[in-house]
Amino acid sequence: MIKLAKIISTTPGIRYHIEHGLALHENIYRYSSKEFVNLFFEARLLYNAGKIDLIEADIDLITTTDIGEYGVYEGKQIPLDLPMATEAKYQGKDVDLNKPKRGGAVVKNSTFTYEILKLRILKKFLLVQKTVGVI
Repeated sequence: MIKLAKIISTTPGIRYHIEHGLALHENIYRYSSKEFVNLFFEARLLYNAGKIDLIEADIDLITTTDIGEYGVYEGKQIPLDLPMATEAKYQGKDVDLNKPKRGGAVVKNSTFTYEILKLRILKKFLLVQKTVGVI
């Protein structure tokens, strides 16, 4: 959970997380969107200035990764520490991301997206944190 250490003006994203008791890793924005990255950028600035308090898992994200920062690759500005994939494995099978598939006993569409990968990455990260005893 994010808590303000001092009264300051913040962006709506940080304010929403504070008002609803959400941790930074429970980011409300679409994975890899500009606002997703900006939330981490602002949180890093506020944390380094001592103006917000974060839980241990969020402190680890802020201090050990470059999430929220940008770099330049082949002349384009790209967000750092955001894994991107075009292929993934699901239940041991190769699947293409963002391409609907039909199949199964009940006919339905299923699309593997970055949102699904984001949730899986965060779950694994939190599981490691719990195993190590950080949270």
